[in-house]
Amino acid sequence: MKGNNLLALHSLKEKYAGKVKLIYIDPPFNTEGDSFEYNDYFNHSTWLTFMKNRLEIAHTLLDSDGLIYIHLDFNEVHYLKILADEIFGRKNFLNEIIWCYQERETSKRFFNRKHDSILFYAKDKETDYTFNNELIREKYSEVTLKKFKYLDSEGRKYRLRTKDGKSDPAQEDDNTYRQYLDAQSGPLPRDWFMIPFLNQASSERVGFNTQKPEELIKKFILAGSNEGDIILDFFAGSGTTLSVAHKLNRKYIGIEQMDYIKDITVPRLFDVVNGIQTGISEDVNWQGGGSFVYAELMEKSKGYLDSVLEAENTDSLTQIYHLMLDNVDLDFRADLEAIQEMLNDGISLEDKKRLLVKVIDKNQLYYNYSEIDDANVRDLISDSDYAFNQSFYKEEEIDGQEDQ
Repeated sequence: MKGNNLLALHSLKEKYAGKVKLIYIDPPFNTEGDSFEYNDYFNHSTWLTFMKNRLEIAHTLLDSDGLIYIHLDFNEVHYLKILADEIFGRKNFLNEIIWCYQERETSKRFFNRKHDSILFYAKDKETDYTFNNELIREKYSEVTLKKFKYLDSEGRKYRLRTKDGKSDPAQEDDNTYRQYLDAQSGPLPRDWFMIPFLNQASSERVGFNTQKPEELIKKFILAGSNEGDIILDFFAGSGTTLSVAHKLNRKYIGIEQMDYIKDITVPRLFDVVNGIQTGISEDVNWQGGGSFVYAELMEKSKGYLDSVLEAENTDSLTQIYHLMLDNVDLDFRADLEAIQEMLNDGISLEDKKRLLVKVIDKNQLYYNYSEIDDANVRDLISDSDYAFNQSFYKEEEIDGQEDQ
C-alpha cells in the first residue's frame, strides 16, 4: 500500500484490528546520514512522537498473541525502548536481539560499532504466542562437528558420549552412548545473529541503501509465525519483509509512502511471484507462485504538499500557493494575506515551505472512504477501484476482481 503510513495503518484498523500475527519494522534510525527520505530534519522529540503514533496503532492491529520486532541502531534504541515499554508493557519485553555484521567504521577514538539492535515484544507475554525455536536452531560450529568423527554401518556420523553427558570418551563401553549428528536439531537460538551485510555484488540487492538480508528477516518470521499468518511491515522500504513472507507462505501487508515503492518494492515482489532465485529462495525451495494486491491511498491535498516540498524557488512556491487557495482545504486559522506577505519577504525558501506546509489541513491529504459516494469523488475513480473499496471495507465479494 502506497501512502502515509500512519493514515494507512488507521485505514487498516477496521478490518485488521487484532488480526496481525507479527510485525517487523525497520524505521529511520534518525541519523544525519540516514537515507530515510520522509524527513531529514527530525529532532529527537519529533522522531519519538513520530514513532509513538505509529506504534500505538500497531499495538491495536496485533493479535492478542502477536509479536513485534523493532529494528534500530545505537542512536535511538535506548529511547525507543522506554517508549515501547510504555506502549507494549515492560513485562512483555522478550529480547534485545543483536545483529552483528562486519565493521563499517575505522575509528581509533572509540570501539568500532558493528551491530544493530532489534527490540522484541509480545503483545501479551502470558499468551501461548508462537516461537518456533526448532525452525531457527543454529548450526554447529566446526569444532563441534569434528567431534562427530565416527561412522556406523549405515554411514551415519556420531560421537561418543558418557551417559552423564559430560565428556567424549575415547572408546565405546557400557557407560557410553552414540549421539548421531542427523538426529540433532542444533543449538538453541541465541539473542545475537552473525549475518553479513549484503555486499554490492549480491544478486539480492535491489538498489536500496538500507536493504536488509532476507536471511535475517527469515529468522524473525519463521520464529514468530506460521503459514497463513498475517505479517505487517509499515516501513516496507525495498520489500525484504514482504519478499520473505511471500516465500514462507505467509500473508502480508506492506506500507510505504515514498515513490520508490513503484520502482523497487513492487517489481521485487513481481520477481518473487515469478520465482527469481535470490535471497532465501534456494534455501526454502521457492519456485514462484502466488499473487499480491497493490493499492494507493487516494491523494487529495497530498500532491500539493509534495509540490511545496519540491519547489526550487519562491516564484514556484507562490504559484503553488495560488493554486492551493482554489483547490486545497487550508487550516481555518490561517491568515491568508499575511502568508502572501511572508512569501514576498526575504525569509529563506525553507522557511516559506514550512509556512505553507503548516497551513495545509493534514486531515485532508487523502480522500476518506466516507466520501466515496460523493459525486465529485465518484467521478475520479474507476468502477473497479470503487468495487475494490466496497469489498475491502464491507467484505463483499467482487466478481472478476483479479489481484495485481
